[in-house]
Amino acid sequence: MHYLKTCVTGEAARLVCNLPVSGDNFAVAWTLLVSRYENQRFLVTVQLDRITNLKPLKTKSAQGLRALLTTISEAMGAIQALVCAHQSGQALISRKLTLLATSKALLRKRNGEFHPARILIDQASELSFISEELVQRAQLRRSAASIPLLGIGGTYSGRTKGIVSLHLHSIYNATSDCTIDAYVLPRLTTKIPPYNTIARSWPHTNGLQLADPDFASSGPIHIIIGSDNYGAVILPGLIRGEPPSPVAQQTIFGWVLSGTISTDNITSPAQAHHCTLDHDLQELLVRFWMQEELPESKNFKLSKDEEDCERHFLSTYSRDETGRYIVRLPLKSEPSLLGDSRSRAIHCLNRLSKKLSSNPSFRKLYQEFIQEYKNLGHIMVADTSKDRSSPVYYLPHHGVLRESTTKLRVVFNGSSRTSNGCSLNDILHAGAKFQTDISEVLLWTRTHRILFSTDIEKMFRQIAVHPEDWDLQKIFWRDKDRLTVYRLTTVTYGLNCAPFLALRALQQLVTDERHRFPKAVVPLTKGRYVDDIFGEADSILEAKETVQQLILLCKAGRFPLQKWNSNCPQILPQNRDI
Repeated sequence: MHYLKTCVTGEAARLVCNLPVSGDNFAVAWTLLVSRYENQRFLVTVQLDRITNLKPLKTKSAQGLRALLTTISEAMGAIQALVCAHQSGQALISRKLTLLATSKALLRKRNGEFHPARILIDQASELSFISEELVQRAQLRRSAASIPLLGIGGTYSGRTKGIVSLHLHSIYNATSDCTIDAYVLPRLTTKIPPYNTIARSWPHTNGLQLADPDFASSGPIHIIIGSDNYGAVILPGLIRGEPPSPVAQQTIFGWVLSGTISTDNITSPAQAHHCTLDHDLQELLVRFWMQEELPESKNFKLSKDEEDCERHFLSTYSRDETGRYIVRLPLKSEPSLLGDSRSRAIHCLNRLSKKLSSNPSFRKLYQEFIQEYKNLGHIMVADTSKDRSSPVYYLPHHGVLRESTTKLRVVFNGSSRTSNGCSLNDILHAGAKFQTDISEVLLWTRTHRILFSTDIEKMFRQIAVHPEDWDLQKIFWRDKDRLTVYRLTTVTYGLNCAPFLALRALQQLVTDERHRFPKAVVPLTKGRYVDDIFGEADSILEAKETVQQLILLCKAGRFPLQKWNSNCPQILPQNRDI
């Protein structure tokens, strides 16, 4: 027993290590070792695998040939030493091959011709697929579809490269056809079956019109028909034979064979064909695509309300002697529909006054804002005696203070309801949206070597409102505790028509002055985003000319430019705020 333990290592040693060293245990240990390792079928298989797994010689050399001969001789010697009827071939273990349901079909190409295709009918796949190679050969039209694919164990298997519509015909009967949608993948499966085997016939398959006459020949798969189209190809009809033999299932392409069969060929890797669609991830990804998708450039059609607003602008706008644009508020209903707005505006002012009195810095900023309005002529003291003779509207206002920059933004509320529930915004046309999409501006700014940017200072307030509409833009303010009524004389943010009036006036300026300043047209049409303007050029000289013409064109409409920046500083004007 002691000698036996010294002669074994590894797994064999662990098998007998717990047996005490005694004469009685020798027989027990020997029996354990024999039962574990004296498996003639397994030993023969190991030696046969050494022969069948030999790699072919890549170069002609005596050393390689000698190694090949040595391996074969060792394996054959080991087999001959085993007590088995190896000469009769019984030592060759019979292997089993699983046939998958394959079929041949004709795929209609884009030009109407037919292209042969080999199909795998796989009910374990949620979706149907087609190889990229076949899509290109058949010149099929594809639509966008990128779906994540998961395999066995949740393994990520990539994404689909689109979706196509397939029209498939049987190779036997042209009237037996179907139309399915399939997702495009660069590669579907390995060759099926994994190796060539001898085609056999079984009693229950004799006389059947096989969908894949070459089911025993290894070959590529071009199309996988999954559960989404399984019902479109399967017909009633199922024939079983004696095991081990395949099951025959009738389809529109003929009879497909699937199941386990016996084969005397070499070891084959197991194949599994499963596909799972992650719906939650797909929906999340689709929403992301929709959010990030660039808008289509199109000539939009104006609605009736927008057409009315456009006609109103064209028939009422004018320019004063300085070139400044004067516009009318685009009313869609008579201002007489407005109720009393005075009491609500005073209530909002009283609430604002309490906030100002408790915050001196906030009060100081608000007073500076109102004083700036006065200095620029954007606000005028109103004659309250006319309130009873013409419709008026008082705009409530409040301040929004950004603590990080101590910058105050005063908001005028054109949606404040009057006593009868109607607001000024309710009777105004909103107008068309002339805002350029930010993605288009960003892409356009990457097309030239030199880029500059600027913005229009107080763009809305550079456009005057006709005096006849001033009474619809009244506000209350306390000057040294005295209640005063003012009229806003420029386009006021807070009215729903303000963006339209500002951008439409800027567009009209381009139309009126483009013949004088042609180089400034493109920055104001392609490079404008709200009040920010971007321009481009490929040379310093061209950029300087564009900057100069842009300044002159905007000055013609009384739109001052400020905050100039560029990746080429020498093109910028000397005074950054022009």
